[in-house]
Amino acid sequence: MRSNTNSAATGYAPPVPKPRFMPAFYAFLLSSATVILILMVFMEPSAVPVRGPRAPAAPMPAFALALPALLAAYLLLWIGYCGWRNRRGFRAWGWGRRILTGLRIVLQPMFWFLLMLIPWGLLLAPPGHRVTVRDKLAETVLSASSVQTAVTGRAYRNRTLNGSGKGLELTPGERITTGLVGRDGAVVVYDGEFGMLAVLLPSMDVDGKQVTWSCGGMPPKSSPRFCRDAGGETSFALRTSGSPREDALALLERAAAWQRQVESSALARGTLEGSAPMTIVRRDGLTDFALLDSNGRMALYSDRHGTFALLEPTLEKGKVSWRCQIWPATAASTACAPGR
Repeated sequence: MRSNTNSAATGYAPPVPKPRFMPAFYAFLLSSATVILILMVFMEPSAVPVRGPRAPAAPMPAFALALPALLAAYLLLWIGYCGWRNRRGFRAWGWGRRILTGLRIVLQPMFWFLLMLIPWGLLLAPPGHRVTVRDKLAETVLSASSVQTAVTGRAYRNRTLNGSGKGLELTPGERITTGLVGRDGAVVVYDGEFGMLAVLLPSMDVDGKQVTWSCGGMPPKSSPRFCRDAGGETSFALRTSGSPREDALALLERAAAWQRQVESSALARGTLEGSAPMTIVRRDGLTDFALLDSNGRMALYSDRHGTFALLEPTLEKGKVSWRCQIWPATAASTACAPGR
């Protein structure tokens, strides 16, 4: 026969009940799904460049408090639920057993809490940093919008891109370290802080009524989606080898042949205008991008260490002289001064 003796008198304590309507594992799955959904909606995966100064930490978004709030609410509900279901046992137990049982109630779901915190930390923090890097390159591209507008306006008026960029220059600022505006509208923008490059190329339809722009950024994986270079892998994959100085030498070697071409044509014609056809080179050894403008100016970039070289010719008294600048400063040599 089952005894009906009062539990408080006999010391009987019922075990901690298993919560049926909110088990810890189900809460873990629900919370993890919520975190993943939030990241898919608000975050954009990308890669973090290893060169350059570390991007500033992204501010904590408001929705980042969702998981801590969920964990706190779940913990309080768990403790309250277990305490209410086991209130008879608490009255019967001594203080020592009450404390141990209370710790058990609190620690029982902590295993799932830790599993929820680990993916939250791994998934939230790195994308926050990566998005910041992408945003910086997006700002770099947007900083050149005034030049794009000027090129587009000239092209519409003249019904051609020829000469649409003549006389236009990029203004160095927070996001633009240096760059080049080609005679026919090509825009090359370099961000020295992160060693990134953005290339904006215009094109016009045969009727001269529509100007469209293509945008390519390097490194491609760190570029925003609207400015992602589709040309394949760059030398950024080799960043663990070599040095910026070696990259600079490779760029200057590529530029040497163009310099001879420009000098020969300029001396024969008596002007730098039209001294060379506009030429674009991509993915040639350590030279991931190179532009030779029709007035002899050159912009060359190696993505391995974010090295950028800018060469500008001057024709005076029958002689062509060159002004050469290179970024970063550690890549400078006697043939090319560090850019400022």
